[in-house]
Amino acid sequence: MILDRPRGIRELVAEALVLYQRDWLRYVTLAALVIVPADLLVLGLGVGELSASYDAEMPRGDMYVSFALAVVTGALVFPMTIAVLRARLDDAPTTVRAALRAGLDVFAAVLAAAILVVAGLVLGLFAFVVPGLILAVRLAVTVPAVVVEGRRGVEALDRSWRLTRGAFFRTAGALLSIFVPLFVFMAVVVGIPANLLAEEADAYGVMLLGSMVIEVLTTPYFAIGITLLFGDLRARREARDAAAAA
Repeated sequence: MILDRPRGIRELVAEALVLYQRDWLRYVTLAALVIVPADLLVLGLGVGELSASYDAEMPRGDMYVSFALAVVTGALVFPMTIAVLRARLDDAPTTVRAALRAGLDVFAAVLAAAILVVAGLVLGLFAFVVPGLILAVRLAVTVPAVVVEGRRGVEALDRSWRLTRGAFFRTAGALLSIFVPLFVFMAVVVGIPANLLAEEADAYGVMLLGSMVIEVLTTPYFAIGITLLFGDLRARREARDAAAAA
């Protein structure tokens, strides 16, 4: 398998699942090393979710903290996942330690790019819903641009914007195909049972544990899917540029 080649949406999703399954233990281990301690410290102890009584709705303040924390942990899990993925595509050996090092090396750059993306999305959503959704699609491959190509800050955002130009609906369809089915599956298998157990035990901490399981299992898969989408868009863009120059 190679990263830079055109893929149909169905092929992209199928390949992401295959690649995830091949190294799932490594991906889950890396994600757990970052997400579990961060969530327990910030949400469990800091916000107090481990000791709180059951509440079907998360308070708005807690929601903002959870979102901000997911951005920070994702900025580390995504590049670590991409490091393992690229090693797999190149048939090169890699270790959890090497992936951790690779993630830490670009963590600041990925976090900076993620903050810029989130800022743009928030401004777009506050202005109108549609601009926010457009930005979400056009900036979807910003993180791979940082990790794979070494771009930084606004340059990474511009790279994503250029790669998705003329491919908005196809990119949106790919993103929905990557995110929605797995989110629905995890909600049914983990989210709903965790909510029922939390209500029965009157303990919000059960919901926190359920959300951690979902985040640990899904974040690497999303990173793989978005990176394959990046490779698809890059291959298609290069083909179009070559055709235009001929």
